[in-house]
Amino acid sequence: MKKILSACVILLSLVALTGLSSCRKVIGQGATVTEERVLANFTRLQTSISGAVYVSEGPVQQVKIEAQQNIIDIVESTVENGVLKLKLKSNTMLSNSSQLKVYITIPKYREISVMGSGSVKATQSFSSNDIDLKVTGSGDIDIDNLVSTNFYSEITGSGNINVVAGTTQSLVLRITGSGDFYGKDFKSKDAEVTITGSGSATVRATNSLKARISGSGNINYYGIPTTDVNITGSGNVRHQN
Repeated sequence: MKKILSACVILLSLVALTGLSSCRKVIGQGATVTEERVLANFTRLQTSISGAVYVSEGPVQQVKIEAQQNIIDIVESTVENGVLKLKLKSNTMLSNSSQLKVYITIPKYREISVMGSGSVKATQSFSSNDIDLKVTGSGDIDIDNLVSTNFYSEITGSGNINVVAGTTQSLVLRITGSGDFYGKDFKSKDAEVTITGSGSATVRATNSLKARISGSGNINYYGIPTTDVNITGSGNVRHQN
């Protein structure tokens, strides 16, 4: 069985390397410029670019891309069914992801999703009755302050989601893999956390906490909620002062 698994890992690694080797690596040339994209209205963001995406709320929708022109030229931005999809053109990759920055402003966000190794950052406070934050891969989402009614978060892989402060009535979190969620000062009334794998979560709940772990994951919680805990494996649920 171990030999079969090892063979599979080697095969997948070769496939991944073959895919990367076929990509054209783009190096930024010339001065940094800013291009504004005029797009259909959207409330959801899905990004698979390796650069940094900065999100904020405002009355007027605006999407700006900052980079050298030859990098901007390979960034695709399309809106489908209310979802803004950011990605690079097929068979291209960035030599230096720090050369690409995207600034997005819309009135309200319903979902922010990172696929791959990119990052999304919100340095200004924003609010939404219902919002989903999702990371698939090794990407990151950082939110300075969020006020919501229903908050759903999902991490698949080794990514991270950090909500520095804010409030929500209901928090539902799913982690599959080794990802981390940190929300020590993101106050929820009721929290439900499920970890499959070795991930970790830090949450704050005032009324109730439902914790499920399958594997070696860890859940740290603040507040004095009633708890419903079920662990399969070597994981831990710990109360923090």
